[in-house]
Amino acid sequence: MQRYNSLLALVKSELGALKRAILGLQAFDEHVQQTCNTLLLNRIPEHWEERTGIKPSADTLGSMFADLMKRLNAVKRWIYEQQPIVFWLPMFANPRAFLAALLQN
Repeated sequence: MQRYNSLLALVKSELGALKRAILGLQAFDEHVQQTCNTLLLNRIPEHWEERTGIKPSADTLGSMFADLMKRLNAVKRWIYEQQPIVFWLPMFANPRAFLAALLQN
């Protein structure tokens, strides 16, 4: 969950910086310009994976966010409702670590 929180914090921060730059409240530095260009092409910025350790689950930005919402909702149901009977392995940022933890219990 920590990796997803890191990704969400990064996205929030970068979109906030982009919004401020578009409104003229902040300068369009190289990083903001690169993020803007990548998002306009419906691509996922490469540095998001580098900084969070989460590999993109799709090729396009829209598909990645749709998949991310499914993953987060599955984790949310697990935390607030009950442990699922069947686990959706792609939901985890590191499925191998999850399987290793299951074997240890």
